[in-house]
Amino acid sequence: MAKYTLETDFKSLKPKEAVKWICEFPNIAEQAFEASDTDTRLLGHMLLLKAYINTISCGLKEHGRELSPLIFSGMSFLSDYIKGAAEPGEFKEFACNVYACVLNNNTGEELTDSQEEFFEENFADYELTLDEWFILEWIGGLLLELCVISGEQLDFDFFSEFEDAENIDLFYNMESLISNFAERCADILKINDSSYEKVYQTELFQQVNLFVCQALKRALAAAKEQYEDLQKEYENKLMISEEYIVNILEF
Repeated sequence: MAKYTLETDFKSLKPKEAVKWICEFPNIAEQAFEASDTDTRLLGHMLLLKAYINTISCGLKEHGRELSPLIFSGMSFLSDYIKGAAEPGEFKEFACNVYACVLNNNTGEELTDSQEEFFEENFADYELTLDEWFILEWIGGLLLELCVISGEQLDFDFFSEFEDAENIDLFYNMESLISNFAERCADILKINDSSYEKVYQTELFQQVNLFVCQALKRALAAAKEQYEDLQKEYENKLMISEEYIVNILEF
């Protein structure tokens, strides 16, 4: 069979082929953006983030909650960078603090005194959902990658592998996004299937998967002067039908 791409008709794949497509998604995205510069790659990330943020925000409102303000601060830095209005040195401290707090939440890694102060100011009185932590990890990772490829020095060993890189990566975050929605679809549809073969055959999941692929393809096709309008468009998009949004949040 020909290699999988963003153009692959996912809904026509057999169950085991669909599983393989999902597993190979980071490579599929990487190959699609292989000849693209950092701005194009960043736009692909941002379109998905904006729609994901809008989707989660709508769900939180149903629970009387608001998104963490840090998410909007991080997205603002990304928007300024892609417009040429911000340099990595301007958001390095913010990105380091956010990512350190994410690591502390995920793994218990200790914080420095300044990071502890940042945590107390921004997290102590607000319990984030798993989606919010994931979004902050994604945004923080992108900001730190931009710092590293511009020559900024970081204390995070993980990002040292990007020191010789010319463009951002982190396409595995997109795979995590798809996998997260697969789990939610399984819960919503009450499908007990550890391999997710049945989930991938459902219209609900296939809509999400199609949304991801279309967003990336639009990023690839966009001219620089279209970036701002495209971002505004995706700020109002939902990744899953509105009737299901209240059921997809994980606290």
